[in-house]
Amino acid sequence: MATPGTGAAGHAPKPTAPPAALKLHVPSPDWRDQVIYFVVTDRFADGNPRNNDQGVGEYDPRQASRYSGGDLAGLRQRLDYIQGLGATTLWITPPVANQWMNAQGSYTGYHGYWAEHFMKVDRHQGTLHDYRLLSDALHRRGMYLVQDIVVNHVGDFFYYDAKRPGPGQAQTKGQGQAHDPRLGYQPNLGSRPVQRPSQHPFSLNDPRRAADRQAGIYHWTPDIVDYGNREQELTYQMAGLDDLNTRNPRVREALRKSFAHWIREVGVDGYRVDTAFYVEPEFFEDFIWRPARAGGTPGLHEVARRTGRNSFFLFGEGFGIDGPGQNTQSQRIESYMQGPQAQQRRLHGMLNFPLYGALGDVLSRGAPTAVLGQRLRAQVALHPRLHWMPTFVDNHDVDRFLASGDQRALVQALGSLFTLPGIPVVYYGTEQGFTQQRASMFAAGWGSGGQDHFRLEHPLARTLRSLADLRQTHAPLRRGWPTVLAETTDDAGALVWRMSHEGQHVLVALNTADEALTVKDLPLGSSGAATLQPAWGLEGLPAGLQADVQGRVSIPLGGRDLRVWHWADAQLQGSARAGQAQSEAPRALQRSGDGDAPWVEQIDRSDPAGDDHGPEGRYQYPTDPVFAQLRTADIRRVQVATRREAQGTALRITLTMAGLSSVWSPRHGYDHVAFTTFLELPGEPGGARVMPLQDGELPGDLRWHRRLRAHGWSLALFSAEDASAQQEGRPLNRGVQVRANAAEKTVTFTFSPAALGQRESLKGARLWINTWDWDARYRNLAPNALDYTFGGGQPGQPKVMDATEVFVIPN
Repeated sequence: MATPGTGAAGHAPKPTAPPAALKLHVPSPDWRDQVIYFVVTDRFADGNPRNNDQGVGEYDPRQASRYSGGDLAGLRQRLDYIQGLGATTLWITPPVANQWMNAQGSYTGYHGYWAEHFMKVDRHQGTLHDYRLLSDALHRRGMYLVQDIVVNHVGDFFYYDAKRPGPGQAQTKGQGQAHDPRLGYQPNLGSRPVQRPSQHPFSLNDPRRAADRQAGIYHWTPDIVDYGNREQELTYQMAGLDDLNTRNPRVREALRKSFAHWIREVGVDGYRVDTAFYVEPEFFEDFIWRPARAGGTPGLHEVARRTGRNSFFLFGEGFGIDGPGQNTQSQRIESYMQGPQAQQRRLHGMLNFPLYGALGDVLSRGAPTAVLGQRLRAQVALHPRLHWMPTFVDNHDVDRFLASGDQRALVQALGSLFTLPGIPVVYYGTEQGFTQQRASMFAAGWGSGGQDHFRLEHPLARTLRSLADLRQTHAPLRRGWPTVLAETTDDAGALVWRMSHEGQHVLVALNTADEALTVKDLPLGSSGAATLQPAWGLEGLPAGLQADVQGRVSIPLGGRDLRVWHWADAQLQGSARAGQAQSEAPRALQRSGDGDAPWVEQIDRSDPAGDDHGPEGRYQYPTDPVFAQLRTADIRRVQVATRREAQGTALRITLTMAGLSSVWSPRHGYDHVAFTTFLELPGEPGGARVMPLQDGELPGDLRWHRRLRAHGWSLALFSAEDASAQQEGRPLNRGVQVRANAAEKTVTFTFSPAALGQRESLKGARLWINTWDWDARYRNLAPNALDYTFGGGQPGQPKVMDATEVFVIPN
């Protein structure tokens, strides 16, 4: 028998000619016209239950971390549903052969991002023929196929112990001598079904063998501990996944060959590139654009061109979100599409994470609408290929929008996606009101509640179809550039923008405030009187609008509304253009007029050091060393202040921690801890005592009316209505802001008056705060700690590592 990865058994499978009757190769679409539907295949539909359980303990639809059984055949069976939503392209998670089980931790590779062979279909997914049938079925409907791919890493087949050198020590400085990669190397003997990749040359992963060291396929590095260190980001392991040496020509050739395979053999129309930020941007110049004359496998653009695809589409993931007035991450994203030199082409597009962040801040967390307006202006100025940047409101790596927002806010967010530049991406289940990050659409899968969820009559599914029709009907929504006409600078309120293209115009107006309002006498930039026809409305088609002879219009909006109109005007001037700042500033609207009232200190109390071991003192941190080294859940001080504002009293809570980690580059500035704050409001009836999802009740007689769950990527506020042990409560789209200070080890949460019911006073309010950690749910508790599982307890015991006393606001 050949040794895996070195003999014939380890090489790529020889392609078999697809049946001529299958429609695999079709011309590329104009991607600006597409609506993409994104699925985690394992969680979508199970078309062949016989491939669910491969016998290594990886299949258990009762657990979120195990395989549920979705596959390629199931996708093909549900194309009527996907197309019925208005989607034109299906994006699937990687179907390649994966590491199924990693005994080092408590997870499996159901998601597809732990490759062991880039050119084989994973047995859970089906066969090459199943994949071809899916491609054929899509193309016969006029739809297209996007496959998720990974070029940064494979699965977790080896690791380095804690003695491995740290940042900057991969080379012995000043001596030109490479560090010995054998030092600290540990193979992962708990990997299943294979203990190393079966595909050559990725199988050359043991530095104890001279040939493997010489091949240099891997970087031979430990886990990233500082995501702000560019060397670590590019060359160290992300969460234990073996990092490929993508500067090695041999690795580049193998990756081009691997992903050319799916274009030729299946008819894939585009790729989404996972973890693009962890690969040097120059890699994509070779991966996509390498000319045939350079030898070897040509770049994927040329491979696709030979199948009749002149606009094969590759877009990348770069998890970077800018705060108001910042553009650092946006500029970094742009560098992955265009190099510093003219015509230095890289990826065709990048996922629009900065827009995702601004939409969430404004529509789910109550920030002023000017935050979104500023982001739109910045994107026009920064991104010439803005229309090729896929946009989204949630995905498989972040909380669902409805985990912290309500359905009305979700409709506003989707309406914004479909009326702005970019390719709208809808994450499966969003249209069914999902709140769990990776719940299943089919009844037998994890998180489904025991029922299928393929209801085209669901209100959100109908809304999605109507927005897809709106976008297809009006070219400015697919080709135009936004001009922001009005924005609210100090609170929830109105935001108005215009999309213009070749004399056709669309006006979009939204209101994030609860109260109805009218934006009066707003200049459209039009040449004179005009009649604006209704195009779409959150509550049905609105009435038409009439602009006066000066091109001004008054726009009525209901509370938390979104309305769309269209008109023609060939003479309209001043439309935004790529690479240019907006010529005229938008009208600045104000609602609150708060000024700078001082904060009044109410509470300043120390919390015992070292009490971060659970209610009975027996809990242990997960074995990921960051937790225990920094004691990330240990609260040391609590400060509470209030401030009177025009609309009521605001609340500020500052927590000083034993240590604050940001090694995962979290958007809120801290990770490895989640804070849950419970607030009992004075004089408020009702409330709840249950701690949702944390397996416990509040101390004493405390009841909560507001609950804030906050970790590095989410900030979710709830009222107690509908709260239970398994339900977090009713999401509130109100203003809560978070700020972390690494130097001072503090995290500050600021609640606007609206978040607290616009109360004149908070005197007598009670609050209690606890710590744990969160990854789509509160992390598991077990008798023995694992890499991301807390130890020292039993499932069902309270998930609380440290907790404050119950505080009462005195004044």
